[in-house]
Amino acid sequence: MKDLFRWALLFSLIPGALFAQNDATPQPEATPKAEPVRPSFFNGPDAPRLLGDYRGWQSTLARHGVTFTGYWTAIASGNPVGGAKQGHITTVDDTFIVAHLDLDRIAHIKKAGLQMSFIDRGGRGLSNEYIQGQYNVQQCVGGQSPFFYQMFFEQELGAGKLLYKAGRLSASDDMNASPLYSLYLNNGIDGDIRNILFDTQSSAYPFPTWGGFLRYQISKRFYTKNAVFQTTKNVFDPGLHGVDWAVHDGDSIISMHELAWTPEIAQGNGAERKTLPGHYWLGGTYSPWTGFKQFLSTKTVGNSYGFYVHGDQMLWRRSQASNAGLTLWTAAAYYPQQNIAIVPMQINVGLVDQGRFGHRSEDKTIFGFIYGQFSRDYAKTIVAKGNGNPSHEMVVELAHRIQLTRHSFVQPDLQIDIRPAGTGRIPTAVVPGMEIGIVF
Repeated sequence: MKDLFRWALLFSLIPGALFAQNDATPQPEATPKAEPVRPSFFNGPDAPRLLGDYRGWQSTLARHGVTFTGYWTAIASGNPVGGAKQGHITTVDDTFIVAHLDLDRIAHIKKAGLQMSFIDRGGRGLSNEYIQGQYNVQQCVGGQSPFFYQMFFEQELGAGKLLYKAGRLSASDDMNASPLYSLYLNNGIDGDIRNILFDTQSSAYPFPTWGGFLRYQISKRFYTKNAVFQTTKNVFDPGLHGVDWAVHDGDSIISMHELAWTPEIAQGNGAERKTLPGHYWLGGTYSPWTGFKQFLSTKTVGNSYGFYVHGDQMLWRRSQASNAGLTLWTAAAYYPQQNIAIVPMQINVGLVDQGRFGHRSEDKTIFGFIYGQFSRDYAKTIVAKGNGNPSHEMVVELAHRIQLTRHSFVQPDLQIDIRPAGTGRIPTAVVPGMEIGIVF
């Protein structure tokens, strides 16, 4: 009944919106700041909303330094071909509500804010129950439960050169984060490259921990990010609902560090001049936590480490006044400890073609590819159970996001999960799906 209600709401919004003009105003490219990137159409407290400025409440609260907003996104996916159990359809959804307090207006603390948020996830995951692959085809799966999510203080210093946050945070919101990732339905791309989550104990949406984050703008084109987050054995327990704020015996930390470069390639001259922005970073993680389980031993170990890279570059742009254009991106992560890493190496590649169809300047055609290589020690545990020898899994994703209005989209999607679970025993799954998103 709950799933039926969600999808009745979804389809009740589509008929009128299908004829809506794409009134999303293109925004000029700006130096990226360390802000949550989920999802790509959600731009924080100032995002366009389905409800608008309802009876003036939003603007009245904003004048007093308080803003509320949120989003709802839902995905329906099926596997008519392939998977461990073919012929099933599931729906999942994610609701995110955030309150932001402008402490400059409220308490005269310059360029400071306090943010609190709530998440509720529901539904059954298609990959978990029926495909049984490593990469979940629905990014709303993981912690199907209500959560008290963020509660952090943030402040800019030094004319915006320094931004810091402290409180209840998630590593995946600020570290190794790109708005391009959230265009995809597969969880192997969305949010963060997935083997960082498989192979560490770092916090990730919707599971918060205590943490601190610092972003420093070295120059116009270079900046660094450094963060430390709590590591605990129960970090991914949905039954805690994000309110276990204790520091337990045996808890430790994970530190994450990035160096980023944001070049712009100039094309043309005069009125025809265009800049093609790029975003590149190199990062790494380290955790001394001694609770990492080994595949071929009952003893736990510590000192997990790994490295990741990302690069995206706009290759073509319609005009300087528009973000319509073609962007190529790639990301990779390497966690070399075969005894604790499920997927030591993962490589992602993608293309995002925005505004290909004339006046639909905010629509996006999306392609993505995932390659994940399973560790030797993990494979030996699967072989010992008689379940095959996992080597690698690949996913191809093709989608088209239709920006219905400034606050809503619908996205038909097709994924092909090749060698689910990596053994070759589960047939390749063909997964059509659809996502809808609304900022309210």
